Amino acid sequence: MFGKKKDKEKKIVVKLYMEKAQVYSGCFDIDYGETEDFNTFHLKTETETVKEYMPRLREEFGTEYVDYQSLDPRNILLLPDVFKYKIKGKEPLWVIQRPNGEVYKIFRGMPPYEELRDTIRQLLIEEGFLNEEQDSDKR
Repeated sequence: MFGKKKDKEKKIVVKLYMEKAQVYSGCFDIDYGETEDFNTFHLKTETETVKEYMPRLREEFGTEYVDYQSLDPRNILLLPDVFKYKIKGKEPLWVIQRPNGEVYKIFRGMPPYEELRDTIRQLLIEEGFLNEEQDSDKR
């Protein structure tokens, strides 16, 4: 059981570092999107864009070869990544990684969907998960 590598290691990783909108009150958390405060959240537009991007990416590429991660950089466990990628609190950061962990591309802010999609598609082709014939069939 231990020592065996899971299939996750053979996937392209799409990491999104972005503060999540949350409110904590007492012993339970409240859905921030349902409060009036969400209208003033500094990443409101980006949050809504991510809600549009992620389902489209999952629909187009699935989850067999792509692992999608949405990470809040305020998490203390991500401190090494905050320094490594120079993550800013008010700016989303997308990191696209090869299956071996090597960084393929970094986007600061919200890239156009087509650019993000094309980057993932190109990496899938380069890594042999998708061939150009399959790619042209999907278009």
